[in-house]
Amino acid sequence: MAAAGPSKALKSVTKLANTPKTSRIELALALADLDDEPGAVADFITTMPTKLRTTYALLEVGRWLRHTGLAMERCEAIGWTKLAILARHRADRPLKKANRTELDMAEKRTAAELPAALAAGPMVKTPQKARTVLLRLTPAQYAVFEAAVLAHGASKAGKGKGLADKEVGLVAALRKLPSTS
Repeated sequence: MAAAGPSKALKSVTKLANTPKTSRIELALALADLDDEPGAVADFITTMPTKLRTTYALLEVGRWLRHTGLAMERCEAIGWTKLAILARHRADRPLKKANRTELDMAEKRTAAELPAALAAGPMVKTPQKARTVLLRLTPAQYAVFEAAVLAHGASKAGKGKGLADKEVGLVAALRKLPSTS
């Protein structure tokens, strides 16, 4: 008996992958469907060995998207790069549905800002004109920063190494500086 040829799903994914204007989201979902057939993704990879990393990234996003129930329009609005970031983030925290807050974060932030926002968790309501300041401090600089904000109203946050109310402490410390204007 002759061996069966490529499955319909494999042919479909191969066709999508070779079509220049195919949406990555559509291809990711098709790859996730192909993943249901044992060994089918490996068969697909043998047809496109130079795109191994891309294939696995598409597969990861497709698996995640299949369980989120997101409309294709919303996926397109969020964008491929941010969907890939969300899928990687969710891989560490598996749930059937995407957290609405995380999707809202993805819609309101750039791809560069999204990983930090996801790591920080849900946003605390801040005044509309609040500004974000990111400091990259050496350990010695952080020790000085920590001492200053703790002395002016910040506190240690729980059992971790973080600080609570550091904004209050920093502003109070800065207000004590002589005015230069």
